[in-house]
Amino acid sequence: MIESRGGTGSLRVNFKLVGADRSDLTKGAKSVLEAFEDWTAYCIASIQHMPGMSSVGYYFADRKIKDEVIEFLKESAIAREEEIIQGEDGEEDFERHSFVIHDDDITSVAQKLSTTSQILKAARSIQRANLSALIAEFDFLMLRLLTSVCQDFPEHLISDDEKIPVGLLRSGKSFEDWQAEQIERSIAKKLRESHQDLIDWILTDIAKLQNPPSVLSSHFYRDFLEVCQRRHLFIHNGGIVNEDYLEKCKEAGFKVEQLPKIGTALSIDPEYLRSSAARVYLVGAFVINLVFQSTYSEKRQLSFRALLSASHEFLLSDLTKMAERIIDFAEFKSAKFDQGLRLKFGINRALAKLYEPNANKDTQNKNAQKVLDKYDWSVVDPILKLALACVRRDFSDLIKLAEEAHKAGLKFQEANSFCVFKEAREIEGFMDCFPRSALLIPDKSDAPNS
Repeated sequence: MIESRGGTGSLRVNFKLVGADRSDLTKGAKSVLEAFEDWTAYCIASIQHMPGMSSVGYYFADRKIKDEVIEFLKESAIAREEEIIQGEDGEEDFERHSFVIHDDDITSVAQKLSTTSQILKAARSIQRANLSALIAEFDFLMLRLLTSVCQDFPEHLISDDEKIPVGLLRSGKSFEDWQAEQIERSIAKKLRESHQDLIDWILTDIAKLQNPPSVLSSHFYRDFLEVCQRRHLFIHNGGIVNEDYLEKCKEAGFKVEQLPKIGTALSIDPEYLRSSAARVYLVGAFVINLVFQSTYSEKRQLSFRALLSASHEFLLSDLTKMAERIIDFAEFKSAKFDQGLRLKFGINRALAKLYEPNANKDTQNKNAQKVLDKYDWSVVDPILKLALACVRRDFSDLIKLAEEAHKAGLKFQEANSFCVFKEAREIEGFMDCFPRSALLIPDKSDAPNS
């Protein structure tokens, strides 16, 4: 049910599917996987819409203010001139408005333009605010992760030799109340540390990893740390590069020649916001799944399935590079996979090449086949046979393969939603192979009259 009340912010949506096979999980383990699913959805929304929203907001503010200022100056000027200036070196032509202001009006005009310049500055701050919001969401993800894990393993934050004050017993609080307060206090303290220290602590003390995972040496993690530093720079130094920013970036792995000079005013354009959303998401995804796979090792297959689902969500959103990066991370632990799961990751990796933007069909087909060649397809069930034919864009026996896949268990909702069948769904007769299930609507015709 959606209620529309007019005006801004009128749409409220609360509808999502969660992963299956979680009935026997603890509450904390379920919460970790649900946090990852929410994180994936937030990332897709951020990459697709955050840069545009910030740019559109600034564009409308800029246009509206420009019109108001020009109209004000037209009324105040004793003379004015408008001309079109030709751009240099392929730049666009632009308008120039010139005004002659009477000395007696200088003060009022200066007041108006001073206010206007600050309004434009405020409009630009929207993009900075988006960067801060991105890091704030990452911090919230870490809060959800730690709170969830500590529901099942409070000893991660409360040692056995911790003493309970007598005042607690007198206050009437339960042991569970005291434990929850201690965990909340400890997590809040950790979240105030640097992101690098926080992540090191989570992977070492919570996930109990003996050796630093490879993701910490990836350029995604390096770029993530730069995003954190840039956000800090905008909050505390107006976006002006200082020595601390440069030192932190060099520690993260940046070379001196890659960094701006001290005193440079940094900016946040739509492309930077888009890439930042991707980097921040990947680090969050890596951390949360490393923790789950280690802490709930007997259920690690659910983490891999969640990663498979995430790669599929990115494919549906045409974010093929993001899908590949999630698969790269998952397949680093491929020794833990069963063969069926490995082949499903192979299908999604091939789809990332098949739907690669800005590539012609021949290149897409060739690259997708190169991916398929890296996997063993000698023994596959009818559903995977159909998927393979779709990835190869071989629709010669499509209906026969679809019928066999349906008998093997492929349902309408899967055929209608899986990315691998996107092109097959456009072929006549394909969806007819998957009849809808019967509607579960009770027959009220025999109900007594009220």
